[in-house]
Amino acid sequence: MNEGIFHTDLNGYNFDTHHFRSDMPIQSQVFPMPTLASIEDSQQRLTILSEHAQGTASLEEGSIDVWLDRRLSQDDERGLGQGVLDNVPTRTRLRVVLETEGYQHNNPEFEISNFCKHMWKELNHPLEMFGRLKGDELLPLPHVKVTSTATFKDDKEMIQR
Repeated sequence: MNEGIFHTDLNGYNFDTHHFRSDMPIQSQVFPMPTLASIEDSQQRLTILSEHAQGTASLEEGSIDVWLDRRLSQDDERGLGQGVLDNVPTRTRLRVVLETEGYQHNNPEFEISNFCKHMWKELNHPLEMFGRLKGDELLPLPHVKVTSTATFKDDKEMIQR
């Protein structure tokens, strides 16, 4: 089990380690998750990847909680003068990765695995397919012919072929 320890990223490159404290209210246990949250034990690592920022916590042993929406039934005394009902539909794509190898358990400097890096890039920068329509049929774009190439001999001189 993760022993109340979980990790979130700060900006996609640096990571924070958080410790669950039973003496603190839930509100103080929720942290920003710009791209990922992760828990691990000696056997496996569970990572949740997101395409945009969420709130996250690990309130129970072996779990990650992700906040997808924010609603307050009363005023939070921060200037709005009413509760918050943010009901704008938002597409949220998450990936859940369970790993048994490729990471270092109990490393003082938490790092995501190469596989998670790849999954995050794929989630946030998906392959885009282009084509053209002919009626209802999708056709690939015609091949582009290269008529000339250029190489650089050095920074100043270009050779045209």
